[in-house]
Amino acid sequence: MTNLFRQAKDLLNIKDAGGELSEDELQLIGTAIIPLMGKTNGVFPEDITIGEGLEELAKILEEVTE
Repeated sequence: MTNLFRQAKDLLNIKDAGGELSEDELQLIGTAIIPLMGKTNGVFPEDITIGEGLEELAKILEEVTE
């Protein structure tokens, strides 16, 4: 099973390194951050990056699906 959050984090790393992403890849990132925004009432905390948040969600998903 593909971990949406891990995939989004990997794509975000590519984008941050200057790589170009397709519209579908950008949409996947946008979809993956929805739970982060819901958890923080739409305001992302300053002490964590989106990549770190996606990593945490990826770990949680991996733990519950083992």
